[in-house]
Amino acid sequence: MRSPGGTPGEGGGNPGGFAGALGVLRTRNFGLFWSGQLVSNTGTWMQSAAQSWLVLEISHSPVALGTVTMLQFLPVLLFVVPGGVLADRVSRRRLLVASQSIAGVLALILGLLVLSGQVAVWRIGVLAFCLGLTNAVNLPAQQSFVAEMVGGPRLGVAISLNSTQFNLSRLIGPALAGVLIADAGLGWTFLLNAASFLAAVVTLLAIRPGELVAAPVGQRTGALSQMREGLSYARRTPTVLGVLIVLGAVGLFGFNWLVAVPLLARDVLDLGATGYGMLMSALGAGALVAAVVLSGTRTASTRRMNLGGGILGLTLLGLGISRSYPLSLVLMVAAGAAGTVFTVTANTRLLLLSPARLRGRMMSLYVLLMAGTTPVGSYLLGHLANAAGTGVAVASSGLLTMAGIVAGLVYGRTHRQGPDAETAVRATGEAPSRPSAEDPMLHAWRASFRRLRGHRA
Repeated sequence: MRSPGGTPGEGGGNPGGFAGALGVLRTRNFGLFWSGQLVSNTGTWMQSAAQSWLVLEISHSPVALGTVTMLQFLPVLLFVVPGGVLADRVSRRRLLVASQSIAGVLALILGLLVLSGQVAVWRIGVLAFCLGLTNAVNLPAQQSFVAEMVGGPRLGVAISLNSTQFNLSRLIGPALAGVLIADAGLGWTFLLNAASFLAAVVTLLAIRPGELVAAPVGQRTGALSQMREGLSYARRTPTVLGVLIVLGAVGLFGFNWLVAVPLLARDVLDLGATGYGMLMSALGAGALVAAVVLSGTRTASTRRMNLGGGILGLTLLGLGISRSYPLSLVLMVAAGAAGTVFTVTANTRLLLLSPARLRGRMMSLYVLLMAGTTPVGSYLLGHLANAAGTGVAVASSGLLTMAGIVAGLVYGRTHRQGPDAETAVRATGEAPSRPSAEDPMLHAWRASFRRLRGHRA
C-alpha cells in the first residue's frame, strides 16, 4: 500500500508544533478517522456517565456499580491480548467497522430497555459484558490503526491528536449526558450514543485502503505463537517492560473514574445528575488542555510519563479529602490533565518502541493494563467505599497510584539501557529485535570489526 505523496512523515518537511499537528489532521484518512471517532467517543462518554448513574439510581449500591463496571472491563482483561493478535493478522479497518457496529447495536438495546421500563441491573451487566467483548477487539485495533494512517516521524503527533479527540469527547459527552438525563431521560442518552456510532462506521468506510501504510508482516505462524512472540518481546525489552509496570499500577488504581466520580458526586458532595456531569466534564477539560499542548510533540520521555502519573495520584488523594464542590472541580481538571500526560506519553513510548509488525500486540498490552485492570480496581474501590467510605477509597487509590510510580522509578534505575530503542524506530519504523544493553565500547568494537571484514571482502 502507499501513502498520499509518499510515506507519511516524509517529504514536504516535518514541521513541529501546531503547524505539524494541523498537517497531520489534513491527511485525508486520519482526518476522517479523527472526526468520526470524535462523534462516536462523545456518545460513548455520554453512555458511560449515564450507565453509572442508572445503576446507582436502580440499586443505590456502590458494590452494584463496581460490579457492573467490572463486568464491562473483565472481557478486556481476559481477551484483549488475543484481540491484539487478531489486529496484527487481519484488516484493522474492517475489524473496527465490525466492532463499532456491534457496540452501536448494544447501545440501542440498552436505550430501548430503559424506555420500555424493562431495565434491571443484571441486564445492564449482561450488555456491559458484551460491550467489553467488543472493546477487547476494538481497542487494540483502534490504537494501532493510527500508525497505518500516519507513520514515520509524525506518528507521535498523530497519537497526541488521537488523544485530543478522545479527551474532547470526554469533555462534551458527560456534560451532554447530565443535560439529557435531567431533561429527556436516560433512555434517550443511550439511543443518541447508538446513533453516534453511525459517524464512526461511515468515516471508516470512507477511508482509502490504498493510502494506508502496510505494517510489515513477519513469518505467519499460529495465533498462540504470535501471542507468545509479543509477550516475549515485552518481557525482554526493559524500556517496554518499564512502561508496562507503571501502566499496570496506574491503570489498576488511578483510572477508576466510572466508579469514583458518581460516588463522590452522590455520597461526598451531595450532587445531582447535572453536578455529576460537570465533574466528569471538568475531568475532560483538563485532559483536553493537556492533549492540545502535547499535540505538537513527537517524542515521549520516561520523566514526563512518571510526572503525569505522580500528579494524578496526588489529585486523587486531594479528591478523597475534599468536601468542597469548587475545589473538587479544580482537582478534577488537574486529574484530567495529569492523566492525559501520563496516557499519551505511555502510549507514544510503546508505539515508538514497538516493531511495526507487533504494534497490535503491544497496544493490546497497553489496553490490558489501562482498561483490563479496571475490573479489579473498580471492584476493590466499590467494596472499600462501601466499608470505609468513598473519601477513604479514593484517597487510597491516589496513594497506591503514587506507589506504582515509585516502583517504576526503582525498576528504571536498576535496568538502565544504552541508546534508546525509539531512536531506531523513528528512523526505520522498526524496533530492534532485542534490547541494546551492551557496553558502548563493545558496540564500537563490533562496528570496527564489520568495517574491517567489509574491506577484506
